[in-house]
Amino acid sequence: MPISVLLLSVITSFLLFFCASETFAQYFSNSKWIWSNDIAPTHIAPPGPRAFRRYFYPKPEKTLLPCKIRIAAHDTYDLFVNGVHIGSGQRTLGSNSYSAVLRPGRNVFAIKATNGLSVPKPAGLLMDIQIPYTDGFTEGIFSDPTWRVSNSIPAGFENLAFDHSRWTPATVVTNYGSGPWDAQLSSSSGAILGGGVPKLSANPPSGNLPPTPEPAPIPKQEPKSQQPPSSAPIQVTPLPTPQPLPISNPDTKPVPKPVEKSETESNPKPVPLQTPAPKPETAKKPEPKPEQQKPVPTQKAAPKPEPTKKPEPKPEPKPVPAAPCPAKSSKALSITESPWIWTNEIKGGNAPIGARAFRKIITLPHGRAATAARVLLGVDDHFSFYVQGKLVGTGAVWSAIHNYAIDIRPAAKSEVVIAVNAANAEGGPAGLIAAIELKLEGCTGSVISITSDGTWKYSTNVPSGFEKPNFDDSKWASAKIEGKYGMAPWGRLAVPTAASRATV
Repeated sequence: MPISVLLLSVITSFLLFFCASETFAQYFSNSKWIWSNDIAPTHIAPPGPRAFRRYFYPKPEKTLLPCKIRIAAHDTYDLFVNGVHIGSGQRTLGSNSYSAVLRPGRNVFAIKATNGLSVPKPAGLLMDIQIPYTDGFTEGIFSDPTWRVSNSIPAGFENLAFDHSRWTPATVVTNYGSGPWDAQLSSSSGAILGGGVPKLSANPPSGNLPPTPEPAPIPKQEPKSQQPPSSAPIQVTPLPTPQPLPISNPDTKPVPKPVEKSETESNPKPVPLQTPAPKPETAKKPEPKPEQQKPVPTQKAAPKPEPTKKPEPKPEPKPVPAAPCPAKSSKALSITESPWIWTNEIKGGNAPIGARAFRKIITLPHGRAATAARVLLGVDDHFSFYVQGKLVGTGAVWSAIHNYAIDIRPAAKSEVVIAVNAANAEGGPAGLIAAIELKLEGCTGSVISITSDGTWKYSTNVPSGFEKPNFDDSKWASAKIEGKYGMAPWGRLAVPTAASRATV
């Protein structure tokens, strides 16, 4: 093998490893290691297989491109899309990449992940799915509690028609880059980029790089450009310049020059030229100018050092008193006064299939911090619920109201951000209803009450990071009110008395 080919192969392998490592680290940063609910806090789980499923509904008004799937499992996995086996892997510390073509309407991603051997040990599944459209927009699906999991492997679980509504939400084991896997995944992913055994090859895995041809240098053109014709006249111009130099030598002989002055003496005109001698006397007239300079120091330089800013800090009382506490209330949190809301896509009581993003920014009174929240939330059909950018809970039953008690640590000092990823799974009616109470620091018995209403913002797509407090939703539209609690088709949904606790 020639040395140049060997060197190119080494460089290509290094770039493949480096780029893949950066890419996987970038995507998996939004993903969680997930497993079934029988996993211990030490990340140890019983051996055996688990089944995972997740629906996806593309935007009906957009055209899909093949999706990109990145997956890692401890220990092995089999990946299915809409019932078709895409690939399998058994790399504990590596990641595999696949491409698959999705269909309009509902799609399902299904994984059979197995914790091998016969003794309990760490187990986890990590997923990142990027779904691009022809207009440049991309949606993301990440491994998180929105996935459903079963401790057994039912027959046909990978098929689109399979019903997983009774499966439990996946349990978060740890964040990517932590736990028993640490950051080893990104360091080894490059070696297996595009690995696995894909059966659906809409876009084959990008595991091989094509050889790059060596460029053919053309050195002959460079000397041609190095012969500028303009340099010749530049050398000619300095030749006349030395001619005045010998003229400067006769300057040492002052004899010929006074002869020329005698020619000027023959003219009477130079005599008046000597008259400007009194003109310098007029030049003495600007002597009063220094008198004008005298007032310069008299321009009251003293007021200049007088700092006008000194009185400014006096009227600036930085310790502004906090806003008064809201009025105390003994009324229990209730959802009966909250309206159902959704996007502007409702037609005849029905909404398109797919996920929608909702946000509500609650501005706190000046100087008051929120330490806790109580939330009653219902969504038709599925949802993921966030406070201050952190996942609080998920739901997949439209006929239930969910009750949450949330501790906010550290306390929110200026605003509290509520975000919901709400999906209409089967078409038909869709809606979101919520009632929220915020407890303020130093205000015992006082709360701020918020309901779902037209001040909430929505987006017909779910941008990555939409749940973060610093996300810009200024261009989002205002939610549309469908009707009060108790309206058809939902009726008066029951509210559980026990609350699910969370800390954000």
